[in-house]
Amino acid sequence: MRSPAANIVQDINDIPSPYLNGVFDLKKYRVVDLLLSRGCKWRCSYCIIGENPLRYFSFDRIKAELEVLVKKAPELSTISLITTDLLENEKFALKLLPLMREISWKRGIKFIFDINVNSLSARNIELMKLLNCADFEAEIGVQSRNNEVLFSCGRPGSKGIEEGFELLKKHAPGLSVTIGIIRGLPGDDINGYKNALSWVFSTGYDLQVRHLRILPGSRLEKNKKQYGIEIIKKYPYFVSSVNTIPRKNMLKMVRLTEDACFSYKMIRMSKALKDNFLTSASELKNNSEYPHLEFAEKFTIWLGKSRKFGKIYRDYNQKRKSETLDWELDYGSFENVSLRALLVEFVKFKSSWKATKPAGKR
Repeated sequence: MRSPAANIVQDINDIPSPYLNGVFDLKKYRVVDLLLSRGCKWRCSYCIIGENPLRYFSFDRIKAELEVLVKKAPELSTISLITTDLLENEKFALKLLPLMREISWKRGIKFIFDINVNSLSARNIELMKLLNCADFEAEIGVQSRNNEVLFSCGRPGSKGIEEGFELLKKHAPGLSVTIGIIRGLPGDDINGYKNALSWVFSTGYDLQVRHLRILPGSRLEKNKKQYGIEIIKKYPYFVSSVNTIPRKNMLKMVRLTEDACFSYKMIRMSKALKDNFLTSASELKNNSEYPHLEFAEKFTIWLGKSRKFGKIYRDYNQKRKSETLDWELDYGSFENVSLRALLVEFVKFKSSWKATKPAGKR
């Protein structure tokens, strides 16, 4: 069942603000969404947001909404800013980011937002400096490391993203970053996916994996036959196979994500351990196509067999069976993990393991 296309609102400031009009009783709200824009300048084939032009609410309106939230929501801890790229509108961001920093400093409120990877360039260094705040969390969607896959999806290529992330680390070291990739894009394959995972691990940043889903109205839905897309026929319509990824390989990619990310999540709990992991995995570059991924996989196997971490691994696998195909580092509760015991296992593993043949050739 589909509804007819609606007329596009050209000036979205004509849309009444629920916060400014007192629609919600904000006294007990801890988390809220704040819409900064509608539409998107990109037209990614798996998405429908880009079917509408990018339009922004005025800065004065956003400022007034933030003032209401700060005043009337005493328990507020997190504001999620809804826009496809916080840095896209430079003039807007240069006014908004200082206001966000002031609110975070006065109230300790956390801001979560998206940044397009193509905005990480030298032209935005001043904006990156304003992102350097411990209460800011950015999700940056890389989606794939394969340029042909990205071009096919209507996205710009990945050229220069390493330099972009280096600039971000230099100018915004306090920013919390999650890198997003999509598993199952047409044209990608299991080795391309391994390359993407290993690269994300090499940055030391958080990871979020979105399993490709086919949204009604998207260009991928309209071109399912062209890309050999098979769908699990219930919401949220995850793909089970595409032209370059048969079902058996898709399942391998799912399992690969779960296994490698088990140890990667725990490694990120300690800066010293994370730094040791990055150094140790980098030493394997001459022996492995995907050194950081292979190191994480092997360490997961080691932990799964250990006396202190075996049960945690089994509980993690049981939980994953009931979760969505999407994966983020929030999955699995490792609150009771002893960092001291984990470090001991890491040292034992590192001293006993040597890279064998490359992960991509197994």
